[in-house]
Amino acid sequence: MIEGMKVDASNVPSTYLAEIARLLQSIAEVDLLLNSSYLNKKDCEELSKQDDCLKNIKEILGRLSGQIGFTQGRKNTVLQSATPKENEKIQQKLAELSFQWENINRLYRDRQE
Repeated sequence: MIEGMKVDASNVPSTYLAEIARLLQSIAEVDLLLNSSYLNKKDCEELSKQDDCLKNIKEILGRLSGQIGFTQGRKNTVLQSATPKENEKIQQKLAELSFQWENINRLYRDRQE
């Protein structure tokens, strides 16, 4: 073992997969907000509350966007230390993350209209 060598724990494949899982969970939580009956009401009285909810969701999506970009940007570094099985799992989870991210943004745009 080489002494003094530091390992960035965030680039360990298992830690990276856990990070992707947390992002997927956050996207799922936003999905629940966007699909709630509260946002699907058409009552005029509720419009200002719906606007506030959509503003909150927009802020959450903004934060998630930065986190997702940061996570995706570390992909190559993490894959360098991954086993073939971990590599496959990381690729699958990143594809799922991209798919869910596109879907949640589309759903948000639809709710704004």
